[in-house]
Amino acid sequence: MKETVIQMLGNSTIPTSEIILTLMISVIASFYIYFVYKNMAKTAFYSKDSNVALAGILLVVSGIMIAMRSSLIVSLGMVGALSIVRFRTAIKSPLDLFYYFWSISEGIMIGVGMFLLAFLCAAIITIIIFVLDKLPNHVSPALLVIRGKKEIYNDRILDKIIKENSIKYKNKSTILKNDFYEQIFEITLNNKTDLVNELFKVEGILDVKLIEHDGELRV
Repeated sequence: MKETVIQMLGNSTIPTSEIILTLMISVIASFYIYFVYKNMAKTAFYSKDSNVALAGILLVVSGIMIAMRSSLIVSLGMVGALSIVRFRTAIKSPLDLFYYFWSISEGIMIGVGMFLLAFLCAAIITIIIFVLDKLPNHVSPALLVIRGKKEIYNDRILDKIIKENSIKYKNKSTILKNDFYEQIFEITLNNKTDLVNELFKVEGILDVKLIEHDGELRV
């Protein structure tokens, strides 16, 4: 009786043809996610290593699911082993985290043989990503930092230039020190190139910095 129970728990043969088919579909899905991420990544520095990891994760998860299907004992062992694994690599972009979950989910679905569900999810997710990517972005306010000589403080020409090259602006900070001053504006840009060039033409302006924020910080 004991031997029969162990045998039932330990063996659930999966046909070799099914294993090969599953792995082939996993490879195709890995390449698919790889190319979607490569074309849609919005990070300032595209990381090929992260993209390769996405493809590899899908294959690994798919292989794990195949192994878990073949033996209940193996599945329990893997659950115990994976429960103590800790990943401490920081993921900078929320979108990258989404791609990792997508890769893991595809690996699980393909690994358990739910090929149609995996295909439908991949198609729907891809459509949603492309549609949302084409939607116009909300214009985020930027910080305009102006440093110059004290004599041009309250010069109306500065307000005129900023007003002409922005949708709206607000003075956030003013610092007066010795013969110099610094002003910080929160500004919704209209034309950043013209704004910076026009400000530098004003006599007494020593430095102009424009800090934009759209998920990444660029100075």
